[in-house]
Amino acid sequence: MNDGPQHHVRPNRSLEVLFVDLTRAHDALDATERATPRLSDDQRTRFDDMTRRGNKDAALWRTAHIALRIALERFAGTGIREVAYVIDPGGRPRLAAADGLMPCPHFNLSHTGGYALIAVSNAGPVGIDLEVDRTLSISSDRRQRIEAAAVRLSPDQPLPVAPDARFLQAWVRLEAAAKAGGHGIGQILTDAGVVGGAGSARDTQALSTSPVRDLKMQSGCYAAIAGPQCQQLLTIENFPTDAAALGEFLKEAT
Repeated sequence: MNDGPQHHVRPNRSLEVLFVDLTRAHDALDATERATPRLSDDQRTRFDDMTRRGNKDAALWRTAHIALRIALERFAGTGIREVAYVIDPGGRPRLAAADGLMPCPHFNLSHTGGYALIAVSNAGPVGIDLEVDRTLSISSDRRQRIEAAAVRLSPDQPLPVAPDARFLQAWVRLEAAAKAGGHGIGQILTDAGVVGGAGSARDTQALSTSPVRDLKMQSGCYAAIAGPQCQQLLTIENFPTDAAALGEFLKEAT
């Protein structure tokens, strides 16, 4: 275990987004975690509990969180290894700043199926969400309300034409905005009039105080990011999936 967090935020990074193929990266990340533990005690306990309950996604959950820890280490240094997150009142995790050192980076993780998206930012709270093609069961009225709210969030970004793709892209916009705001999806659905009646819908500013941007993903994936620097995001970096590439990636940690 560490004697205490030694955070050193990288001043030359403002926002980084990483796409992780969890299945391909599993072996390299598992080996790295066994050699140099980075997950906190409570994360290891949660993984053990998921495994005992037979949760089929336990291994993917662990892999995603190891990747997040490594991404954070590149920003904040090796002193964050095994340090537990602080959970804010709205449920958003964060790293606690050590006395006398710079604030820790903001971060967000979304994982679904065999993929994950990680966002790390020095500029302020950030939210990210990822969905993959799936069978949808949702009423026409609820679908229309969600899509209308997503249009209000980003009126300059057209939603896809295909019905299911349109809904999933709309949904990730709302999720990303909710995560950036730290108040959860329930609140933004209420503010958008998706729940509580259409007459309760509020304006765009009330839905999100941060810009929301769609992310261009591979076929079958839908994603969005919300945060103060998201308009300047130029590329999404692929997280390394083999030991050699991961080793080079880790060299960037302070």
